Amino acid sequence: MNATASIVDHLRKILPILVVFFIPVSLNFNGYIWAADEFVIDVGDILEIEVQEEPMLTVTREVGRDGTFQFPLLQKVEAAGKTPTELARHIEKRLVDEEYLWTPRASVKIKERPGYVVEVQGAVGQPGTTPLQEKMRIRDALEHRGGILEDRAAPEIILRGRKRPREVRIDRHLLFSKGLAGKMLNFMLRPGDEIIVPEAGRIRLTGAVKEPVDVARIVRITLFDFLAEAGLKKNELTGWIVVRREATDEILVEPAAIQNNLWAKDLDLQDGDCVTVLGKGWYYVGGNVVEPGVRQWEDGLTLKQILPSIAFKENSNEEMLELIRPSPLQTMQYPLATIQSATAEDISVQEGDVILVRNKSSESG
Repeated sequence: MNATASIVDHLRKILPILVVFFIPVSLNFNGYIWAADEFVIDVGDILEIEVQEEPMLTVTREVGRDGTFQFPLLQKVEAAGKTPTELARHIEKRLVDEEYLWTPRASVKIKERPGYVVEVQGAVGQPGTTPLQEKMRIRDALEHRGGILEDRAAPEIILRGRKRPREVRIDRHLLFSKGLAGKMLNFMLRPGDEIIVPEAGRIRLTGAVKEPVDVARIVRITLFDFLAEAGLKKNELTGWIVVRREATDEILVEPAAIQNNLWAKDLDLQDGDCVTVLGKGWYYVGGNVVEPGVRQWEDGLTLKQILPSIAFKENSNEEMLELIRPSPLQTMQYPLATIQSATAEDISVQEGDVILVRNKSSESG
């Protein structure tokens, strides 16, 4: 992928998130300014307050029910509703106004927020809750819970919360990237936020391979790359590649498309996909059947011989049978009731054939 394509791909993933999620909740519509990266202090917060070069004024205090706390020299200080920066400036002003110090330099941090937690679940080292700290972001919370389990995690992270307008999905590889994309996607967290790192989905590989395997889809991967990573060489692919996907028709890819790098024929694989490689000794039965999949081929096999072993999902009288032959490329269609008739001519099944049972309403061609 060239640099321009990479940038476009990143923007494609980031912009929808920013438009529907980040911008609406990050603007202060009273002044149309970006929200400060600070919490507003609330009752029960534990504050760390420091005045530079004044050890007696460096203390830890809890904000009481009335929104105040006791501070040396100043006695009662109002804190609830202010940000840490605003409170620091307030303390400095009072120290000057009440003539205790000429040029105080104060700082305030929220040490703890009882009841303010973030939930981190899924493929992380230690799933559970973590205290929400000031200016905590997604990556911080994930690190607090042991980090992402790279060999188990799906490509996307889910962020949702009761104070957010909607759930958002974030590409985890972009999130941890060093560029602008990583910074933009590393959102500030809020009380009650939930971060979910889903377990990676599985992609099944069957057919003319050494052995069927289930592979975790931990990154975005295309069909061509998946077959290459599985160790299948282009010149070894002689039959159809069938991708079976939940709730859709099978997707057929010719071996020539892979051998000749016809990228237009490539496709992104999804969780739960089953990729079947056809070749010598195999044929495929799919479509509107209970158990779609690859089957071993035998010499002399015919359609009438295999039909009794196929369980149909719906009324078989309403089905069409489509036979797709790879070499030479042929697509033949027959009403299923005709094939089942005792007087109908039988049709041979060859190695590499794809047999799809389709409803008449979805008949192709």
